Amino acid sequence: MASEKKRGPGTLGKLYLALYNFVQFLGWSYILLLVISYTFRNKCYAGVWNFVRIPVQIFQSLALLEVIHCLVGLVPTSAFLTFIQIGSRLVVVWGILESVPEPDVVKCVGVSMFEVTTGLYSR
Repeated sequence: MASEKKRGPGTLGKLYLALYNFVQFLGWSYILLLVISYTFRNKCYAGVWNFVRIPVQIFQSLALLEVIHCLVGLVPTSAFLTFIQIGSRLVVVWGILESVPEPDVVKCVGVSMFEVTTGLYSR
């Protein structure tokens, strides 16, 4: 019987993934704290998108690295499915929220920020 080659990342890959996930955790925790502090300070969601726009764009765009993780074999997930998931979020962040006037954004951003940040922790 031939020995089977172990699949998955090596020690360096695991360390990189842990660091990547920790950075994402810190980034989305920061965004959640920004949303909470803004909401308590202003007693509403009006203007919250302008307050969290840059960090959301940075950390959501950084998630594109997850597709690369799939392509290079760091994670055993479909690169295509991961791209669809990340791509849909990027369409919302860069395509929709950037083109919608602020009053309309207010209606969905607070709930969306809560949903995205808590969804990341439940994985």
